Amino acid sequence: MEQEKLNTLIRIYYETTNEVAKDAAISKLENEGFIINANGFVEKAELGLNMFEKCTEPVFDKVTDFDNGFAKVTNIHYLTPDNKVTQREYAKKIFEEVRYLGIDLKLSSELPENNISIDNNLDINFNPNFIVFEQDNKFGYKNKDGVVMINAKFDGANEFVNGYAKVGMKKDYGNGKYLIFWGLIDCFGDIVAPCIYNEIGNVHSGFAWYKEMSIVSYMHNNFSGNVLREYSVPKYGYLCKK
Repeated sequence: MEQEKLNTLIRIYYETTNEVAKDAAISKLENEGFIINANGFVEKAELGLNMFEKCTEPVFDKVTDFDNGFAKVTNIHYLTPDNKVTQREYAKKIFEEVRYLGIDLKLSSELPENNISIDNNLDINFNPNFIVFEQDNKFGYKNKDGVVMINAKFDGANEFVNGYAKVGMKKDYGNGKYLIFWGLIDCFGDIVAPCIYNEIGNVHSGFAWYKEMSIVSYMHNNFSGNVLREYSVPKYGYLCKK
């Protein structure tokens, strides 16, 4: 890139700890990411500027991170007479069905012998050397020199993994009751997955799992007869880049 455009690059945020790109900095201009090394060489980089969206609905009972092209997902099957579950029967799970979800979003009952070849661009191996700090009961990020890189505006914050960090925002329900919902930010502090999930995983192979609470109906037997009640259970799905 010509020197004139190099001089206009903004928001140079950190030095990488990656030995391959030692003393490199990262910047963003007009919503494009760049890596700048110590010699001034500029390389366009896929730095996670795209938003994440649901690529599966929350239909799984257990999930894992993606690894070598697959994630292990589990569905727990219960007795469900007439699609309703009695309170006692609900505790009697029948079996756990384990399957494997590929990056092509296809399910398989067995892990293929030859794993899918992963595109290196699915993961961002350029993590900021940021440290989480707290200010006025909010969390943000500083660099190794103590300079604030991302303002303290989150109610929860985690370290960066593969170019993204899990952050939380509080939802107040009154009377001192609240929940923290989780999302993802990129290395510029921009929200790439909104803080609307009960839990969220780190990004691996371009995917992150999320947890939402779902409602299950069951029949409860009491002295007045059968009463239909609802039960909240966690369900999991996956996010991926748009």
